[in-house]
Amino acid sequence: MMSARYFPRPRGQGWAAPMSLWVAHHGGGLSGWSTTQASLQWHAGFPHPPVGGNATFGGLHPRAQSYNFNSGRVAQQLIRRKASSAMNEPLHVPLPSCPAAESRESSPPNPPGQRPGAEECYRTLFDYLPIPVWEEDWTEVRQYLAEIARGVDDLDAFLREHPEVLAECDRRLRILDVNRTTLEFLGAPTPEELVRQRARIFTNRSWATFRQAVAAVWQGAMSFQAETSVRSVAGREIEVQFSLRLVPDPQKQRWLALACLVDITERKQSELALQRERKTLEEMLELQEHERRLIGYDIHDGLAQQMGGALMFLQAFRDQFADRPPEQWKSFDQGLQALSEAMAEARRLVDELRPLVLEEGGILPAVEALIEKLHLRFGMEIEYLADAELSRLAPVREFAVFRIVQEALTNARRHSRSKKVRVEIRQRHDHLYVEVRDWGAGFDPQKVRPGHYGLEGIRERGRLLGGQVHIDSAPGEGTRIALEIPTTGPAESETGQPRAGTP
Repeated sequence: MMSARYFPRPRGQGWAAPMSLWVAHHGGGLSGWSTTQASLQWHAGFPHPPVGGNATFGGLHPRAQSYNFNSGRVAQQLIRRKASSAMNEPLHVPLPSCPAAESRESSPPNPPGQRPGAEECYRTLFDYLPIPVWEEDWTEVRQYLAEIARGVDDLDAFLREHPEVLAECDRRLRILDVNRTTLEFLGAPTPEELVRQRARIFTNRSWATFRQAVAAVWQGAMSFQAETSVRSVAGREIEVQFSLRLVPDPQKQRWLALACLVDITERKQSELALQRERKTLEEMLELQEHERRLIGYDIHDGLAQQMGGALMFLQAFRDQFADRPPEQWKSFDQGLQALSEAMAEARRLVDELRPLVLEEGGILPAVEALIEKLHLRFGMEIEYLADAELSRLAPVREFAVFRIVQEALTNARRHSRSKKVRVEIRQRHDHLYVEVRDWGAGFDPQKVRPGHYGLEGIRERGRLLGGQVHIDSAPGEGTRIALEIPTTGPAESETGQPRAGTP
């Protein structure tokens, strides 16, 4: 993060310790960025070029279009130098576009141990890095914390309660240099103007991230990363990935650091759009379940009641003329039987459309009741394994999980011809895991004929809940349907509290 004071570091003063620098390059994906870590060694005024990846920087010095370091050649030289115990000898790294490197042959001889043009090359690299980077000195911050935070167990909570201490840490944090990408990124003409505009640049989230970074550094962390936001001088809020790397300088008893930002605004916007879409789809699922319950109420309070009344009148009529020969009642009795079966079917539909046990008890008793009904009606042997205690989910999630188990068991009954089915429900932290397994006929998932909407419905319900569904099957090897979903989602209340009446 940016601090309140800017102290330009004199050119030629190097860092006597290794440091890690994250170099970002455009790589597509949601964020449009990917990262390659390159290690820089700054010693005796000379930076070793990046090792561990090719770093390319476009639009540099007027005489240079890019710096291309061959990391393989550099690594080989480092290995050879280490093996020969010649780590103090010069490291040859071609800098084809570096003006200082190109002019080495024409430069006058230098004293042993000095590297001509190394500082200029480093400064050019630093200034034209494609991401905002700046150098900081945390020495005074650590000294101040050693005085003020003695005996404090939770520094983050302490800084929340004492914002004046955080402000003093900001004042004592020294900015040594910023690259021009930082100035362009935040719209500041000079580093001094950037510091003067800090109140405009810092958002509430920026201060929260700075507070967390201070607490992490005090606890001994050498690096820190967080997603936060900053504001340009013009007032545009930017979502960023903030990274900080501390480097102790034992020779001068200082704590130096490199900090950088990566613009993740597009990625965050895409994530927000996906969250909104998922919330909309969850609301559609909830509306669908609401309509199911309404249909169930209509059947229960309308059709089922009317059929029940008709059945009672017909049975009373039958009892009134019970002395007539049985053969005269044959057709009448068949009609009563059909009406009784229709009544039972109506009750079953009502129960499937709005399972009361699910609303009142949750997933576990609802699945248990479903398994019992399938066993009584079809003779299915189903093994049921579940956690003894399971947190109640939002209604839309409980109904979706129940429908997935219901559809999986229906498929097992209709198609697998398996003598055994197993249902397993587990909760691990903030995720719910459901598995329905049979050892029946199986099928090839790649050759499912069109019109089989059951498996597609299972996949869609899992996806809409922000989870994953895996369907594993093969002819003759049975079928395994595994569901993993988060226990909470964007469609739930902002408080995150369970609905009223749940344990």
